[in-house]
Order: sequence, then C-alpha cells, then structure tokens
Amino acid sequence: MTTLRFNPDLADLLQQHAERGRTDITAADIRAYAAIMARHTAADQLCSDGATAVHDVP
Repeated sequence: MTTLRFNPDLADLLQQHAERGRTDITAADIRAYAAIMARHTAADQLCSDGATAVHDVP
C-alpha cells in the first residue's frame, strides 16, 4: 500500500482555523491534533501499519 503523507505547517493550520471562524474548535484543539498526527505519521510508523511506500505531498 502506498501512503500519501500531508505535513501542513502548524502556522498554516492555525491561520486556516482563524479564517473559518469556527467556535466549536479552539486553537488548542488544532495544536493538539497536529501533535497527535505528527506522532502517528512517521514513515516507520506508517510502514509498520502496512504501508510499503510513503510519499510526502507538498
């Protein structure tokens, strides 16, 4: 299985969040989710989950 990995910059995520104007999700939620995703999307982690190739998408 080939995996495409998106690695957005935290500042970009926070800016997108601010532009959306959502009140049900906080900037702290965005930071927490980004941290979780960073921990679980390392290439070795994805390969141990069955990925045979990991490609970063700019």
